[in-house]
Amino acid sequence: MNYKSLLIVLSLLLFSLPFSAQKPQKILGIAKEDKSLEYYLEQKELWEKEIKKDPENGNAWRQKYSAQRAFLQKSYPNLWQNDQAQIFSQLNEIIVDAKEYIDGSFEFYFIKSLNSTGKESIKYSKMAYELDPDRNETHGWLFVDVVMNFKHKKAKKIGARLLKNNLYSNANLIWNLNSLNTMEKNSIFIGNGDLDIIPKWALQYGNGVREDILVISRWSMANDESYRDSIFHKIGMNKLEKSIEDFTSPTEYVDYLTLHMLKNRKRKAYMTCGGDMNFFEKSGIADKIYLVGTTYVYSENRFDNNRVLRENLDQYQLDHLIKNFQKHPEDQMINTHMHLSYLPGIMNVLEYYEKNNLAEKALYFEKVFKTIAAQSGKEKEVLGWYTPGS
Repeated sequence: MNYKSLLIVLSLLLFSLPFSAQKPQKILGIAKEDKSLEYYLEQKELWEKEIKKDPENGNAWRQKYSAQRAFLQKSYPNLWQNDQAQIFSQLNEIIVDAKEYIDGSFEFYFIKSLNSTGKESIKYSKMAYELDPDRNETHGWLFVDVVMNFKHKKAKKIGARLLKNNLYSNANLIWNLNSLNTMEKNSIFIGNGDLDIIPKWALQYGNGVREDILVISRWSMANDESYRDSIFHKIGMNKLEKSIEDFTSPTEYVDYLTLHMLKNRKRKAYMTCGGDMNFFEKSGIADKIYLVGTTYVYSENRFDNNRVLRENLDQYQLDHLIKNFQKHPEDQMINTHMHLSYLPGIMNVLEYYEKNNLAEKALYFEKVFKTIAAQSGKEKEVLGWYTPGS
């Protein structure tokens, strides 16, 4: 399989690992773990048993809620993307039951924040934070709020705390750092959410990394008019002719926003590799999207992206993929999803280095490729994507 075909596979491939537990487990959520539907159903039942033992166990209520939320998110991805209110309505039954026993607690307000969006979610996050400022569960939500409202001093303070508390794994941060370093100075990056947006913000505000890049959450733009207007002002764009009411689904509106930015921005624009390639095809811009690492760049003019790709891969930090000394709750999701986005670029450079007899570089990237395959949970399948010397 050549690297271009692999881009299509990556945009569609979902990995599901069967898991059976004998005791209740902490639910990390679908952005940080890759579990089966059966796992989340089992966990919900196990946490219900804990609640029966002690109805005032706030953590048990929280984990039950999180298990059911993850189950619904994975069962109805289109509904989660286009009409979250319906899923929140179903989950609210758990909150109503929990209110009798844990109302006014950190866990209760935290669940309420998870079961809402926008300003309402932030309100409940702040209520939980005020009860226990040292607990880091709310820091991410508050961080997003201050970043989207361009409160730079507060964002720097919370961003530094997120890094200090190891909310994100080293591999996650390096993946996002490599992505940032792919981009030319003063570019914009249009991303999706938890994995490719918030860690970049944490690096920028918490560590001062690549602050010249404007990292934009396209879903937040769709849901927050003030944030959208601020972004448009920063990149010198006029307001939109259409609103979300003109579309049959939020997804269509988000795609409309994204296309508008790509075509009308005054700064070079990048997007995450591994996104929905159908969007590029449907929008008629597939011939203007170029792979340059773990990101795509939009360009009206043709250029040698293979050369740029090699230059970027050569300066990426990749040694941790071969020898990683950190264990983190995110490891499974990083290994089965994020690290796979390195492979199209690695396959491209491998082919070049093999054909040009650059043995040392070829051996290094082959080792990285095999390590990613071994950690993916789909080693045989992933190894089959590339045949040396093909």
